[in-house]
Amino acid sequence: MPEAAPARARPRTARGEETHRALLDAAACAFARDGYHRTSVPDIVQRAGLGHGTFCEHFRSRRDILVELTRQVSDPAVAAAALWLAGVGLEGTS
Repeated sequence: MPEAAPARARPRTARGEETHRALLDAAACAFARDGYHRTSVPDIVQRAGLGHGTFCEHFRSRRDILVELTRQVSDPAVAAAALWLAGVGLEGTS
C-alpha cells in the first residue's frame, strides 16, 4: 500500500486557527447535509467563504479533512466506524 502523505502543519496564528476551524466546520456541515461522496472541495470552500488555495494550505484533500474531523471524536472505534461508513480508510486514497 502507498504510504500516507504527512499531515499539514497546524496553523501557528490565531487567524490561521480561525481559518482551519472554519474549513472544518464547513466540511462537517457539507458532509452532514450532502454526504462525503457528494461533497467537493469547492463546496467546502464556498460554504466557508474561502478560496481553494486556502484549503490547500490547510489540507491536502477532502479525505484529509474528513480524517481530521473523525479524529476529533473521542472514541477511536467511533472514528474508525465513521470513516468506514464514508467508504474512506485511514490507509490508501478514496
